[in-house]
Amino acid sequence: MKKDWIGLIALSLCIVFIIPWSVVRWHKEKVTNIGDHQIRVLMPDERVVKLPLEEYLLGVVAAEMPMEFEVEALKAQAIAARTYAAKRLAQNGLSEVGYDVDTTVKTQAWLSDAQMKKNWGWLNYWRYKNKLQKAVLGTQGMVLVYNGDYIEALYHSS
Repeated sequence: MKKDWIGLIALSLCIVFIIPWSVVRWHKEKVTNIGDHQIRVLMPDERVVKLPLEEYLLGVVAAEMPMEFEVEALKAQAIAARTYAAKRLAQNGLSEVGYDVDTTVKTQAWLSDAQMKKNWGWLNYWRYKNKLQKAVLGTQGMVLVYNGDYIEALYHSS
């Protein structure tokens, strides 16, 4: 009886620890820390403005999704948008033209704070902005990777 328990425990340990350990592939990290990066944004008036990445993402998520969506959906969008931007930064954006992204759907749609106020109205602005900040700052630094590289985070806006 005691041998059966020892065998069962050994089998359990094998299943819980050894098999997952042997399946995990170790790879050298290729993704860089994106925490303090600035992104060069081509504005509609043809100016290029440098924005902190997380601040830029507030405008992207606001432009790409309705604020009526749940915070968790907005978080998923923030991670996808951050991954897209991080990949552009890692590839040096559109360095030949002097910017990384623009404000259109060609790269990622983006709204300024003034546009958010205009689109949402004064009362909704504060409610939506708070929700937006929870989503973006709640996922700060999170990106999607596969085999150590940023994924191609393409998505369709609703």
